[in-house]
Amino acid sequence: MFQTYNNLIEQGATGVVSVHISSKISGTFNSAQKALEMAKAGAKIEVLDSGFNSIGLGLISLAAARMAQAGENLQNVVSHARQAIDRTDMLGMFDTLKYMLRGGRISRTKATVASIIGVKPMLKFSQGTIVQAGLARTYKKGVEKLVDFVRTKKGILSLGIAHSAIPEEARKIKQRLGQFTREEDIVVTELGPALGVHGGPGVLLVAVQSE
Repeated sequence: MFQTYNNLIEQGATGVVSVHISSKISGTFNSAQKALEMAKAGAKIEVLDSGFNSIGLGLISLAAARMAQAGENLQNVVSHARQAIDRTDMLGMFDTLKYMLRGGRISRTKATVASIIGVKPMLKFSQGTIVQAGLARTYKKGVEKLVDFVRTKKGILSLGIAHSAIPEEARKIKQRLGQFTREEDIVVTELGPALGVHGGPGVLLVAVQSE
């Protein structure tokens, strides 16, 4: 990151806003802070902890990028990014917890109980950490919970979906969420390897920014 920051400054960037995955689940933010300390003196760089990962982090980054592309100064971009962090919420459904167990993200007891009774765990972010947000008896009921989660939001500014190897399910829920905002504006992406290895196939996440 140190080299990235310096390269951007050398290329004429008037400022850099560096938005990262929650510091409570990754060391990336701390690494960015160390890189900031090593960067060239006087460089206008702001390092932000998004408090999220995946599509939640993505929506926050996009909000900041839109302001930068509109020509706003560093302070306004940072302010807007922080507002986006406060306005973002994310809920996810996991088909299984065995991959999170292997990665040490949850206890064996929780994973075993979920497996035995055949439920689909619902997880969300709270203060930068992943917490349980209920259970769904079936995958279909889990999707309904995701739709209801968005339904409760007022003044939706942006909406995103992330999935793990289930593009058809992502397409279907995108269509359903089109009732709350323009379907063509909904961002859809697939979990990257680093996150996919913990969630395994069948993960479906929905992130929303609202007023």
